[in-house]
Amino acid sequence: MKKRQFMLALHLTKGIGRAREAVIIQRIEAKQAPESFPWSVTALAFVLGSEMDSAFFANLASAYQEALKQAPQYQENYLTYFDDDYPERLRQIYQPPLVFFYKGDRRALTLPALAVVGTRTATPYGLEVIRQFIPELVNQGIAIVSGLAKGIDVMAHQATFAAGGRTNCRHWVRYRSDLSKAASILTRRSWPTGPFDF
Repeated sequence: MKKRQFMLALHLTKGIGRAREAVIIQRIEAKQAPESFPWSVTALAFVLGSEMDSAFFANLASAYQEALKQAPQYQENYLTYFDDDYPERLRQIYQPPLVFFYKGDRRALTLPALAVVGTRTATPYGLEVIRQFIPELVNQGIAIVSGLAKGIDVMAHQATFAAGGRTNCRHWVRYRSDLSKAASILTRRSWPTGPFDF
């Protein structure tokens, strides 16, 4: 198994969340983890600093074995922390994701970006500001970064697409079903007519 696919398996393992992923990243960077993949269950316990005889680790070991089987069949686009094209700005945040899934043109991750964050209960004024503000930014080659909360966040993505721009959705999806949900939200063709039409 290649390192990239192994990172996906770790990410898919139930019980390994962001905090444990941060430990894994730290241990690999410090050369305190095996360099061949996949790791044995014993090696995983060592890297995570877990007691192998704990009930938690017994469940984790089972989930890990299942994830090792799932990873080779995974078809979604993803980047791992150790990929050369993993966004450098993302590496700098607290507990960067070991793996994140994406849809679309990942070159958008390298563009200058502006974060748009707003209320979920957007007013007509807020929606109008987004409609006027975003196209100007898009024309300057700026990517819009936002989450997927209803209201201003989704509107920022839709306004960016309408202006022919690119967005970076900072909704770190953990599973394929989340990615599909995100795509369906972002590809709606109709503009909201009021503050609660999302």
